Amino acid sequence: MNITEQIENSITQFSARSEGSIFAQAVFASDFSGFDGHFPQQSILPGICQIELCRILGQQYNNMPLILKETKLAKFFSPIMQNEKIEISMTTRNNFRWEAEIICNGERKAQIVIVLEKK
Repeated sequence: MNITEQIENSITQFSARSEGSIFAQAVFASDFSGFDGHFPQQSILPGICQIELCRILGQQYNNMPLILKETKLAKFFSPIMQNEKIEISMTTRNNFRWEAEIICNGERKAQIVIVLEKK
């Protein structure tokens, strides 16, 4: 299973809340390959995996294959550890530019803005 499929399998809940709004939850288990080597003493979810998670959610919302065109903003405030349940809230105005916030236990973990395009 490739890393994208592993990220997809880590999504435990997905819902389109309203026009242009997504809410999702995910849990990255200790055997998630993204933790390999990042870091051996304390596994944390790599930022690129968080960006890919947002791309996948945008793709699910649009129900079509999308690729990452640009990362406008990627701020990581604190690490996401293995087995932590994270909540992802995303909004869009045009279905291709997404603003995301990742929260765990009430603490903001990341803020991401991406632009997607049709594959």
